[in-house]
Amino acid sequence: MLFLWEIKQHSRTVPLCFLALQGKYSIIGELSVSRGGSTVLAKVRQAVAEHSLFEIGDRVVAGISGGVDSVVLLHALLQLQEYHLEIQVAHLDHGLRSESAQEADFVRDLAAQYHLPFHHRRVELGNAAERNAMGVEEAARRERYGFLAEVAAYTNAGRIAVAHHADDQAETVLLHLLRGTGLQGIGGMEYLRKDGVCRPLLSVTRQEIEGYASKEKLHWVEDASNSSVAFRRNRIRLELLPLLEKEYNPNVREALLRLAAIAQSAEEYINDEATKILRSIAELSEGLVVISNESFLQSPEALQREMLRIAARLVMDESVPSFERIEALRQTLRQSLGKGGGGVTLEMGGGLTAHIIGGKLALSGERFLQNRVQAVQRSQSAQVAQGSQVPPGLQAPHGPRPLIPLPYNGTVQASDYQLVINCTVRPWRGDLTELKSIPRTAACFDLDRIGREIVLRDWQEQETFTPFGRRSPVRVAEFLAKEGVGACERSSIPVVADESGILWIVGYRPSAAASLQETSHRALVINIAEQ
Repeated sequence: MLFLWEIKQHSRTVPLCFLALQGKYSIIGELSVSRGGSTVLAKVRQAVAEHSLFEIGDRVVAGISGGVDSVVLLHALLQLQEYHLEIQVAHLDHGLRSESAQEADFVRDLAAQYHLPFHHRRVELGNAAERNAMGVEEAARRERYGFLAEVAAYTNAGRIAVAHHADDQAETVLLHLLRGTGLQGIGGMEYLRKDGVCRPLLSVTRQEIEGYASKEKLHWVEDASNSSVAFRRNRIRLELLPLLEKEYNPNVREALLRLAAIAQSAEEYINDEATKILRSIAELSEGLVVISNESFLQSPEALQREMLRIAARLVMDESVPSFERIEALRQTLRQSLGKGGGGVTLEMGGGLTAHIIGGKLALSGERFLQNRVQAVQRSQSAQVAQGSQVPPGLQAPHGPRPLIPLPYNGTVQASDYQLVINCTVRPWRGDLTELKSIPRTAACFDLDRIGREIVLRDWQEQETFTPFGRRSPVRVAEFLAKEGVGACERSSIPVVADESGILWIVGYRPSAAASLQETSHRALVINIAEQ
């Protein structure tokens, strides 16, 4: 059956078509809840500001299933007019139910009514789960995020917005606790992942979402499979959490959310401290991290574990060894200290290999790197007692680099930074939309708001800047971490600065300090290229 409804979008009425599928889905119209609209938008705006979810002019892929959570997410994103977001609607049909194709039609119509681009794919999820020897839930998650990442790459979008909310967070934390986890797992889902996936609704409860939908007279489809206890997450939501609320703690959801917030803060602090130590005791090359065993073992156990996780991510991107493998490696390192040349090799899983070589730990992610490690062993065989030296090519990326003065018009070869920088002054016509097409290798500034001298230099440990589109400053190290730059790579990224501070994190984000305005007259355009 096809129903035609009308919803209010801002001050105009627009038609919206969707489907009620003979009991498989039910249409939820106006609910009895009448509160929550303004609260939801306030929480979304707070999350966006506090966690840097969006910048002005961002292109965002919105993952929309058609359920109430995602419909509210899309509506809320459209209200963030101050960010001028370019929204792309994406829907993955998992192919698990006969009515899923009609659900895709609902989302397609929703995108059309908002005049938004629509991206759709259908997969046979059962085949994917069988092919990868995983459960349907995990296969669905991988297929969904893989599809959204492809859409983001195709559309050049910097963010992927998904509709996880506070109740989902509580369920995730409880699920991780039942499986067995550490601080990172207890911390649950992040507002912003380093791959650009963001969760604007993460502080909003399910009740507030339904209240918002009622107030805004939104409509959506209900997936009957959400009430099936065949799936583990559904059992937690429908059975375990209600039991805990009834028999043990009526505020168990709030307690789980507090636990997640505390764990995230603790994990962030431990990660920052471990990163600082790792910078001082580790040497990084492509696919290889080399750590001084003695310096490593002088650190507290919690920081040792975190350093090994950080090092593993540097080598293998997202692959992190299990707790048991990390503990086995720590135990082997303690036993090898002071025993000479080592020569122990441990497989850490996921293609990651640990080699203990003459007082050093080498973590490698590629098989061919083992040959280089063996070369280190051979060259040090007569000097093990004095400690080992890493051969050329495995040193830390660089030491302090000189300041390079930049001209207002001209090209500079910055050999210490392996960059060529071209600066050009051009008239500015006041069209801010031009800024949206600027690549990451270029930046534009108001020449009349820049100091007398501009330079290319390294950023300092505690230095801050205010990214374009934001009102408050942020530490450069924190900004680069959120951009997904590895701990050992951040110091190699230079900045362009004047006497007042940073103008541009090269290749990433310009500062708001000298940004172009409609009233600007002259633009300084800086382009970079690798030597």
